[in-house]
Amino acid sequence: MYKDIFYWMYFHLKTMQRQRYAPFFNALLCMIAFQGANIFSIIFIIGAYKDLKLSKDSALLIGLILFVLIIMVNYLFVYRDRLKIAEIREQYTEQEQRKSKRFFSYYIFSSLLLFVAAVICG
Repeated sequence: MYKDIFYWMYFHLKTMQRQRYAPFFNALLCMIAFQGANIFSIIFIIGAYKDLKLSKDSALLIGLILFVLIIMVNYLFVYRDRLKIAEIREQYTEQEQRKSKRFFSYYIFSSLLLFVAAVICG
């Protein structure tokens, strides 16, 4: 699932960047940004309805811990195998590519909707 998301982010960045300046790393950064925004949007929505009151220090500590965890998980499970992921995804059949690209589009769209919902709730 996340490997498909990583590949399509890489694919779009590779086609957008004419110089091909580190599209794998940029795809990883985009993926981390979307995952972080999703987690913080969910926490924000839950906090808005449950009236969670966190001090600035504890919110910062929780945010840093989640950020480090997201980076570690993405590095271990996705970025480390980036060349193999790209090679496998490029050999997908047309139907598998369409399904994978549709899932990627749903992920991006639902992430943006979740972020907008968090902004509206706040």
